[in-house]
Amino acid sequence: MPGTPLNLELAVRYYVDSVSYSAPMPPWIQWGPAFPYFGIAELLQEKMTGQLAPDRRLETRAYSISVPYRTKDFRTWVLPAVTEQIIVHACAMYISRKAEGNGIDHDRVYSYSNSPWDNDFLDEQLRQWLAFQKETTDRLNTSSHILQLDLRHAFANINRDDFYTYLDSWIDDRGVFRILKAYVNGWSGGRPGIPFVNDSLFYLGNLYLNKIDEILKRYSHNFIRFMDDYRIFGSSRTELEAVYEAFSRSLEDAGFSINDGKVVLGSTAEYFKAAAIATAREDARSRDAHERIEGGQSNSYLGPLLFTRVIDPVQLVELIGVVVDDPARYLTVRVGRLLLREIRKLRTNATAGSLIHKDFAEKLSKNDELRQKLRALVLHYANREGEEWRLIWLLYVLEDLIPLGDTSSPEYRLVADIARRPRLQQVARLWAIRLIRFPKVRHGAQEIFDHLDADYLTAGLRLYPEV
Repeated sequence: MPGTPLNLELAVRYYVDSVSYSAPMPPWIQWGPAFPYFGIAELLQEKMTGQLAPDRRLETRAYSISVPYRTKDFRTWVLPAVTEQIIVHACAMYISRKAEGNGIDHDRVYSYSNSPWDNDFLDEQLRQWLAFQKETTDRLNTSSHILQLDLRHAFANINRDDFYTYLDSWIDDRGVFRILKAYVNGWSGGRPGIPFVNDSLFYLGNLYLNKIDEILKRYSHNFIRFMDDYRIFGSSRTELEAVYEAFSRSLEDAGFSINDGKVVLGSTAEYFKAAAIATAREDARSRDAHERIEGGQSNSYLGPLLFTRVIDPVQLVELIGVVVDDPARYLTVRVGRLLLREIRKLRTNATAGSLIHKDFAEKLSKNDELRQKLRALVLHYANREGEEWRLIWLLYVLEDLIPLGDTSSPEYRLVADIARRPRLQQVARLWAIRLIRFPKVRHGAQEIFDHLDADYLTAGLRLYPEV
């Protein structure tokens, strides 16, 4: 669009149809095929024109929420205004055109092999992980030992000034650089490093980690990486121990450290034996919770917001059951976020007349045992501090159990009770209010833009003012 080097029209489409599905929280409004892409892009252009003025002071607000990463490990995720996230994705698109071929070494790096210009930007993550695994096996055919390690809190330890300097080499436009810097700084909210927002920013962080690759190359060229997971290959334990010691010291000088609890050094035989034992011990249902969500699924679509491949409704209900049976283990950002994505895809397709979502809702409603467990967990997390994300996840699932206008279901009565609790976390309470009041519809581009131009909490408050 004129006035900026950023392709805002494509950025709107790629964000709405792809990147938004990497968020840890569901949207307040379920968008459909009638989403006004071009109208939003035009309004976004007007917003950016003002922000590009050299004397303009940029201010940003973002809602943050604590999300379980592993059983006892919580990370802060940030939910800024969607308009700001679209602009940052446009910046990622802009940078990727300059960086691809010069930044990411795809012979070694297996994360984010698709660029932000691809409409299936997020489609290949599982396949990239499987390629990472296959490359490990292939390299072990010519190496006798392997060192596995990852960085401790990699994104939190990125020095933002260094991050901006690194990206600056691919940004010719000073206005674009200033906007990207202002947004990332504002979203960080005083916390160090790069904030967890969505895959647009993860892509840029993954690009920056090439600096760590260059450090490792001082000591070994025989390695591969997936995000911050490294696998280094060698001919002996002594060789790899020396690589580890030297790499660890250099990382500390750069402000990073290795997660000592996840360092594994062994022979090829030991690697394959450990892999076989892990596979044998892993419960089949837990494999489903990871592999069946991603396996064969993608975000490719026939037209705007119409996904061609979605998870089977029967499997989706089963996977929700897996999560509900062991929420401490599975109701985390890894599995929970993927399931949110799959439920959103079904509901998105329903707006275009697809019957698959109806099939899912019917199978969920007929599973009385699962419904009872869902209600019990809602009560459990509604009474616990710090579990807002898990409660919202459950409320989002319950939406299919509260048909429009039906106030007789036990789920409706439960949610109505929760909505009246004044001490409930604010966003969770808004989600309960949303389920019993039902989503308000936004039609015009300006009305939708105003909704997208607010951070997550503010957008919810505008739709469902608390009483």
